[in-house]
Amino acid sequence: MNSKINESPEEKKNWNKKDITNIMSIKLNIPKSKALEYLNAVVETISEGLIKDKKVTISDFGSFSISPRKAFQGTNPRTGEPLEVTARFIPVFKVGKKLRLSLNPHLGDNDE
Repeated sequence: MNSKINESPEEKKNWNKKDITNIMSIKLNIPKSKALEYLNAVVETISEGLIKDKKVTISDFGSFSISPRKAFQGTNPRTGEPLEVTARFIPVFKVGKKLRLSLNPHLGDNDE
């Protein structure tokens, strides 16, 4: 039997949406269904902002934006045939100062 099935989110290396919902439910003392509703609303709102070409900033956490990528000539890795990779937009996340310093306390306030 897989022992990781009953692992708490804090014991897991990677968190998914269900884990985040469970943690929010406990921290906010709300039902899991309500936590999922809140999480979905946040993700949907960030997505809507990006689709409207907005920069979305959450203070102390970071900012989400989109970055254009030009079309280019690529190669199919299976066949070696050339192929055109179309222009596209990719989402970008830039970590905020407070989170960056929390992850790297040894850097102090000198890291910009």
